[in-house]
Amino acid sequence: MTNFKKGQKRIALTAMLAFGTFSYAQVGINTANPRAILHVDGAKDNPATGTPSAAQQSNDFVVTSAGNVGIGTESPAGALDVQSVTGGFIPPRMTTTQRQNITSPTAGTMVYDTTLSQFYYYSGVQWESLVPVAPSAKIFQIVRKNTNQTIPTADTSGDITFDTTSGQGTGVSVNNAIITLPAGKTFLVTGYLAIGSTSNSTQSWARYEIVDAALNNSSTCIVASRGYNEPSTETNNDSSGGPALCVINTGTSAKNIKLRITAKRNDANVVTTSIADPYAETAVLIQEL
Repeated sequence: MTNFKKGQKRIALTAMLAFGTFSYAQVGINTANPRAILHVDGAKDNPATGTPSAAQQSNDFVVTSAGNVGIGTESPAGALDVQSVTGGFIPPRMTTTQRQNITSPTAGTMVYDTTLSQFYYYSGVQWESLVPVAPSAKIFQIVRKNTNQTIPTADTSGDITFDTTSGQGTGVSVNNAIITLPAGKTFLVTGYLAIGSTSNSTQSWARYEIVDAALNNSSTCIVASRGYNEPSTETNNDSSGGPALCVINTGTSAKNIKLRITAKRNDANVVTTSIADPYAETAVLIQEL
């Protein structure tokens, strides 16, 4: 009985030593010579001892004790180290719609947009293309009215027509009241309205907004409507109230927008006008973000 108990103790001790050794062992798959905590030799071509050559490491995958992952290398220099002379890194590939539907993307998230054939990353605020854009190609346009336009008293949904477009960049087109923004970009669109009354003795009031031209409503912007009060003693005078503005992402197709008067006091016609200061006249300022 004494010898039996001694035998049990030896077995238990041997098991404990074996378990301890296994717990801290390096695991090799397709190799008897693992060089990291986990080492997969894809082609099963590593030597039985020593360091594999660069060619032999090219098909290997390792996880080190520091938690670093190496693909094509047994000694990853960072959290993820990919080395290859025959292939490249392929991030998630998706359409523009799928990219824009990612819920709460983390800043730094990168994907390949198959619709626009461009790499995009999330800045923490919006999606940005990795393709560098020359300053001259960035869109900065001011769409102006150079002539007066009278919105009749009974008209509560007057579309503002425009005469000229100026500024650097290309891609924005204007046809009377319709402003077309090109696809695949994000814009800050700001509308300014200078109004006057047809009578100095009457006060005019107008509310205006930037809207989707096809839907003819304010779905284009969350905040786009502003009101102006015109002093009764002046005409064609810029008024307080602030601009209408919104951020517009055009997605996969061009978007048509317009500046529209949506409500006004009916005691006088409203005259939209152009004056010297481009930030105070009836105009739309378009900036690519």
